[in-house]
Amino acid sequence: MGWYDDYGASTFGTKSSIDGNNIFYDKKFLETVKNDLVLLGYAQQRPLPEGNGKVIQFFRWLNIAASTSSALLTEGVNPNATVLAGQDLQATILEYGAFAQLTSLLKSSHIDRNVSGASELFGEHAATILDLLTHYQIASNGAFPLAADDAAASKFSNIVDSATATTLVDAELNANSNYGDANDDLNQSVIIITSGTGYGQARIVTDFVTSGGTCTISPAWDVIPVAGDLYTVVTPDEMASGDDLSYSNVKRARTILAKNKARKFPGGSYIGIVSPDAASGLMDDTDWKDVQKNRTDQFGIFKAEIGSLAGVRFVEETNPFTFPIEARGTSGTAGGPGANGANYSSTAAITGIPILGRDAFGATTFRRSAKDVPRPSIIVKTPGPHDTSNPLDRYGTVGWAVPFVVKALNPMHAVQIWIYTG
Repeated sequence: MGWYDDYGASTFGTKSSIDGNNIFYDKKFLETVKNDLVLLGYAQQRPLPEGNGKVIQFFRWLNIAASTSSALLTEGVNPNATVLAGQDLQATILEYGAFAQLTSLLKSSHIDRNVSGASELFGEHAATILDLLTHYQIASNGAFPLAADDAAASKFSNIVDSATATTLVDAELNANSNYGDANDDLNQSVIIITSGTGYGQARIVTDFVTSGGTCTISPAWDVIPVAGDLYTVVTPDEMASGDDLSYSNVKRARTILAKNKARKFPGGSYIGIVSPDAASGLMDDTDWKDVQKNRTDQFGIFKAEIGSLAGVRFVEETNPFTFPIEARGTSGTAGGPGANGANYSSTAAITGIPILGRDAFGATTFRRSAKDVPRPSIIVKTPGPHDTSNPLDRYGTVGWAVPFVVKALNPMHAVQIWIYTG
């Protein structure tokens, strides 16, 4: 596993295209997408039924409270039914795509060569876009934040006083020596509800007001926390050179997932998504296990897997999520991951390394069936007599399009380790 299942797509072209070549372009495009998608393969996958609107509904179960007295059976008597609790989580489907003009399509001898190359390029482009959207969701709303140094000055845990759809209030924040000394102290932080009604939701703090200890968050809560819920808030602004991915913080991430009862993937491990730079440091650790040592008769290795450490199996990808940091108390929201991953920058100082349990997030799938909406498609159009936008047949076009959405389901079942790479 570790990638989308059952790929299927359509390739469209005018009658002047060669039908057999359309299949060839399609395979080029989809194989490239498939090979480049890593993180997305660990989502809870949902097909998109056609004709049912733009909103898809995910669902997450909440753990059953363990009580030995309630589980005690009386001979000959049926026990009371256990009430199962869960939450509906909705997300709106959007469309993504891109196209290019290829003037050499006018020359029939170049059609196959040029569209074949463009199909591979657009396959890489499509995979990168979908992968970034997934990283955005995990970095902003989908994982328990853990700074690599795990410094006490970078985190604070306490009890919610009150909340609205877009705020969380705790008067004790302004009395905390690490936070609350000035307005905007939490502007680049991630806040996560760790217990209570709002359990398992993570959000970006977009504004902090010292008076009353009010955090404004984005996007709105799916389930509004209530007084008495527990929360943790973490900021990356204390991080500096040397805060690297290590055995210590990987073990800490595994411990968090285990304590939160995050389910493991087949083979009995959690999955880490690591960049080549971060992977290089892990491989120097004396406890690092080469990928071949993870293979068993029952379970093989994951796609792009490179090895394991501290109970986490790592797969490598080349598209990590990175974001900038700012000094605490800076007005605005240019630091931190940013709401909906808005502060992503390929040259930023902090890299987020996701450590995943099962069903931490969900995404729409490309699975083919008669009722699915269109899958990722390579769309080829050559000049023709009915194309009024191209009267002199000077160019053809090739591009891709796909409907897609990704949604955090249980951030307590994923950890994002922030490391300094600036």
